[in-house]
Amino acid sequence: MTTALSDRFYQTVDVVKEGHDYVVRLDGRSPKTPGGAMLSLPTEASARLVSREWDAQDKKIDLAKMLFTQIAFAALDQVTPHQESVVNELAAYGGSDLVCFFADEPQALIDKQESAWLPLHDWFQQTWKTKLEVSQGIIAAAQSPKTLKVIEDELRNQTAFELAAFHGLTKLSGSVILALAVAKGRLTADDAWSASRVDEDWQIQLWGRDAEAEKWAKDKQASFSACAAFLSALS
Repeated sequence: MTTALSDRFYQTVDVVKEGHDYVVRLDGRSPKTPGGAMLSLPTEASARLVSREWDAQDKKIDLAKMLFTQIAFAALDQVTPHQESVVNELAAYGGSDLVCFFADEPQALIDKQESAWLPLHDWFQQTWKTKLEVSQGIIAAAQSPKTLKVIEDELRNQTAFELAAFHGLTKLSGSVILALAVAKGRLTADDAWSASRVDEDWQIQLWGRDAEAEKWAKDKQASFSACAAFLSALS
């Protein structure tokens, strides 16, 4: 998607129901996605998130900052025609998930990882009656076929719009388990993001802060939070 700024060409923004969907309109007409689809969403709440972004634009339209619109575009243009491949891509995280990789040293870092991640292992086992295997070091522990099937089944049960948000949660955090925890209400977006940052925060504690890295992380967190909010608006 282009990040070039274009002039705001509309005066009014609204949302109308058409069939089972909700269409975002600019001066009575729906803007098109980069792939040419109508900007139509499955719930009024999700459509309102997108419409408010369009309404908030000033003289220039900055699509790079319109996080909900980007998710909607991704759902319509990328996930809808390629849903099977998106499911397979995300399911692959189950074999090498962030929260299954524990350090072998130092003990202080291991303690932080266990505090953040082991409650998720307990939750996963209690919810789906299968265990997440863990590893220490760089070699991933093999997950059971049942565990991998649970993850794949959860992904297959999602709509294209849910998958678009879920894709962002997974890619930004490096964890399909954290994405599941947000989707199921086990963790807030802020708590899930913190859990994804255990290793990075440890490095900051050791070596100090870097302004550029902090800005990058802040932008990623904003996108992560937008994905969580969008997913919630779909329910």
